[in-house]
Amino acid sequence: MSAAKLAAFGLVTMIAVGCGAPEPEPEPAADAAPAPPQFAVTGEHPCDPVGDVQFICDMVSPEDIVVVPGAEWAIVSGAREGGRINLVNVSDKTATVLFPTPDSEMQLDAEAYPDCPGPLDLADPAGSVYHGLYLAPGSDDAHTLLVVHHGSRESIEFFEVDAGDGPPTLAWTGCAVAPEGARLNSVVALPGGGFATTNAGIGVWEWQAGSGWAVLPESEDTAPNGIEVS
Repeated sequence: MSAAKLAAFGLVTMIAVGCGAPEPEPEPAADAAPAPPQFAVTGEHPCDPVGDVQFICDMVSPEDIVVVPGAEWAIVSGAREGGRINLVNVSDKTATVLFPTPDSEMQLDAEAYPDCPGPLDLADPAGSVYHGLYLAPGSDDAHTLLVVHHGSRESIEFFEVDAGDGPPTLAWTGCAVAPEGARLNSVVALPGGGFATTNAGIGVWEWQAGSGWAVLPESEDTAPNGIEVS
């Protein structure tokens, strides 16, 4: 090949290389979409009736409900941080905070709950989550409320319900703090004393004041949710 042809070939090669399409710029990464909230934002949605269906408003993540004997009142738990134990007026469909309040009574019954370290710390009420409920009817207008509690401690909390004159009131009386790693769900009082509670992935646990905690036989490695006795 002559020198002129070589020069021309080199020029064409240079032009071809120089005219190649530029490397595409990488597209900027799209901003990750925010994770959807796990719960509805309180007050964000209307609470108007839908046909004949009415709603009870102004409660944070209501989870469980028990009816006070007489059926005029119900008690509802709030199962996330900022939740409360609420009192619902069955007739007018309104809810008020029952616990904690500035006037909440807390007096440990050390004989009934000998291993309870003391009352919940109400200085940070957002640190408590109230889950499963069970109301053990008592004599006259005095009943016992058992509450599954998460947050500052994993426990069953006990309250005395005074359902005498006027709206019921709560007074904290004690607790049973669960063993390390427990994740309690539902609770039921046992006829002979103590209670049974479901513990996700571990089975059903029984608690007695004299003997403490024990896993019920043949419930191991199960994932029970609700619980009741018959």
